Amino acid sequence: MINPNEKEIKKKIIATRRSIKNKLSILKHGEIAQEKKFLPITKHLKQIEHKLDGKKEDTSNSTVMKKDVEASDMKFITNEIMKTEDLFTPSFTISSSKEEDKLDFFKNYALLPKSYITKMFEDKEKDRRLQTFDYKYGVRYENGNFYIGNSPIEIHPNGDIELKNKLYTGTKGLYELLFKKKPTSYTEDDEKNYKKIALKTNLILRYYQPKQQIHGSILPKYKNILSDIYNTPKDVTKKQKEGGLLMKLTDNKPDYIYWDNPNELVERLKLLLSSHQAEMVKTKSSTDKKRQVVNEIHKPTRINFKRRRTILKSMYDLYQADLVEMIPYAKENNGYKYILIVINCFSKFVWAYALKDKSANEVCKAMEKILKIKSPKNLQTDQGKEFFNNAFKKLMKKYNVNHYSTFSEKKAAIVERVNRTLKNLMWKEFNYRGTYRWVDFLKEIVYKYNNTKHRTIGMKPTDVTKKHEKQLLNTIYSHIKISKLNNKFKIGDQVRISKIRGIFDKGYTANWSTEIFKIKKVNLTNPTTYILEDDKNNEIQGGFYEYQLQKVKYPDVYLVEKILKKKNNKVLVKWLGFNNTHNSWIDKNNIV
Repeated sequence: MINPNEKEIKKKIIATRRSIKNKLSILKHGEIAQEKKFLPITKHLKQIEHKLDGKKEDTSNSTVMKKDVEASDMKFITNEIMKTEDLFTPSFTISSSKEEDKLDFFKNYALLPKSYITKMFEDKEKDRRLQTFDYKYGVRYENGNFYIGNSPIEIHPNGDIELKNKLYTGTKGLYELLFKKKPTSYTEDDEKNYKKIALKTNLILRYYQPKQQIHGSILPKYKNILSDIYNTPKDVTKKQKEGGLLMKLTDNKPDYIYWDNPNELVERLKLLLSSHQAEMVKTKSSTDKKRQVVNEIHKPTRINFKRRRTILKSMYDLYQADLVEMIPYAKENNGYKYILIVINCFSKFVWAYALKDKSANEVCKAMEKILKIKSPKNLQTDQGKEFFNNAFKKLMKKYNVNHYSTFSEKKAAIVERVNRTLKNLMWKEFNYRGTYRWVDFLKEIVYKYNNTKHRTIGMKPTDVTKKHEKQLLNTIYSHIKISKLNNKFKIGDQVRISKIRGIFDKGYTANWSTEIFKIKKVNLTNPTTYILEDDKNNEIQGGFYEYQLQKVKYPDVYLVEKILKKKNNKVLVKWLGFNNTHNSWIDKNNIV
């Protein structure tokens, strides 16, 4: 058997080699200079380790194993370890078990890794129900090392991540995915790198072991990111290639832009192509129609286009309000998690109040402070429950304010643009001050905004008074002329509606609704908007722009979601995009 002292020495050899490797990666010398400088140590370490690994118990009659390392070698390596022990320490190993020692170890790390590691140690001390860090699908700390899945993970002082000799650039998005239960602000590249790490470490397999069952979770992080990392596309069968049922595609709950129909929310579509024409047969003509429907559904959508302007009639005609979430930084800000932003759309003057939660009571208190100064005729917000509740409704009635929301994905566009400007100013302060404590300078950046010349009105928001109202109304807020160009659609046209698409949605999924609608009314606005109705003549809420509609070439061709029953030569089908009241029996020969 190997001498216990030799085992201990071998462990020190491995730890020292790892330390040398970590330090080499951050030195500013070239690879050749590094190799020459450390060759006397690394070469001898490799030789000693090779001897220790190579000399196993003899399988012959010999009962005593030969010594693995000569005395001179032992003496040499022990001395070398002592020399390098203080200089080379593993970049991710922490020897002390005390919390202050852990934090002291990372004091020389960059702000990004130090922030997440420090918060992880703090989060670990919380009640499990209050923890925001992910110790199941994220990084965990055990016995002085960081782990993810079944593998140790190395966090370099500059923030880069190393796993199994693969180096990943340390970005805020990747750290969000590696540490948080509910990650935010990550890019597509961050998501790809996180998935690669998950695959390498068996992250979603039980016990992190290969060939084990998938260990799922109800967390959005699992459902939205990790659940499909082992999925592979199904093969299209011969029958499917000829026509009829096609393989299913993954579609993460597509929505209409304005029309809130839950029947459109269908996960993992089993069928793409089929028809609803009673007399349709498998001919070249029907195949061409099927192809046309597919082309219509997958036609690229246009997101950025000219929209209607906000028309103002007086200085206090319209305010817009919105909540900015600052939840990740609540601990550094005395528990404040939100900022209520309100803007006078005419003067561009802004108010901002810190809130500890978005309850109706908390929002109403802050809003009333603004209304006491001067209440507007109208207030526009998004459709959040923090604004649409009985308490807020009573407040609006008290100050005689007309409160409303739009159906557009742009919502209150003016205040959302202000949110972006204020966030930009805040993050500059974060970087300058080296802290995420925003409550100390919120008033300062709002004051700076209100006292800066605004590009739209050509003056500072704080300088706008009632005497400037007429001047601005005649210039900036003058009435818009109605376009006399011919409209693209007319009443009675049958159209599809574009689907809203998020930043990270897959580009190959359907872009347009499967259900078909009819133009009910044409509004001569600038640009023109259209009112729609469904097949039961029910008007769809909200107006639609030209670029959000697509005229249908074959309005009688529909797609099948699934076959429910079969009986003789008939099949009961559920139509894609329609509720169960539209289920119908058709001749199975009519399925193309």
